[in-house]
Amino acid sequence: MKARTAIKIGIGLGAAIWVARRLANHKLTEALGAVLKDVQATCGRYTPWYSTNRWTTLGQEQALQRDERRTAAVRARYDRIAAIYDFIERPMERGSFSRWRKRLWAEVNGPRILEVGVGTGKNFAYYPKDAEITAVDFSPRMLERARRRAKQEGVQVDLRLMDVQHLEFPDKTFDSVVGSFVFCSVPDPIKGLQELRRVTKPEGKIVLLEHMRPPGLAGKLADVLNPFVVRLWGANMNRRTVENVVQAGLTIERVESLWRDVVKLIVACPSKE
Repeated sequence: MKARTAIKIGIGLGAAIWVARRLANHKLTEALGAVLKDVQATCGRYTPWYSTNRWTTLGQEQALQRDERRTAAVRARYDRIAAIYDFIERPMERGSFSRWRKRLWAEVNGPRILEVGVGTGKNFAYYPKDAEITAVDFSPRMLERARRRAKQEGVQVDLRLMDVQHLEFPDKTFDSVVGSFVFCSVPDPIKGLQELRRVTKPEGKIVLLEHMRPPGLAGKLADVLNPFVVRLWGANMNRRTVENVVQAGLTIERVESLWRDVVKLIVACPSKE
């Protein structure tokens, strides 16, 4: 027992002397960092508790988890209403929506086109012929209905389950990217718009049909009602999408008001660097 105790004391003194020498030559945090690096070499990866990087990483992880929860909540809402979505919007589709969609797709150039937020496939009827079209949505149930519609209407489209905030395409892939009434419901619209910028060719075009916050008193009313509408339907009434497009680093070529400064057609391109 005495021999074991002596060995432990010797090891402890040796470690103390080694640390003391480090402290003599380095600042406290540098010395502690050096000690923990040596521990890391034998015990595995470790981030010092005092490290700024540790707190930054924790903050990033918490933000990522928060974004994932928000995205999951919106996805769940669209999954929930997928079966009745077309029925509810049928009157609007027979009215102004179909005219606006035609106007939207008249701006789109191929040959490679990406539609984000394809939903149940309401834009299929307006797809240009002889174009290579990929369409994505983050709601499995909405995408399921889009697949069914594509098959019934004989539409050639590559449908993929994908989040516009995390597009799984290489940079500068598409000649045109198009979306209709999408960025009212994307949890982080600027991040999604930055993804559009990334996957669009430098000479390409981004065309959006969006509803946004009304001007004047109606806008204040939309601010009040928005939390209830989002929980029920998943879409925001008060998004400032034109401003978000600029903030995402896109260059706006033209904004056309289609209805009372609420529904707008936005034509943009990646910023020329």
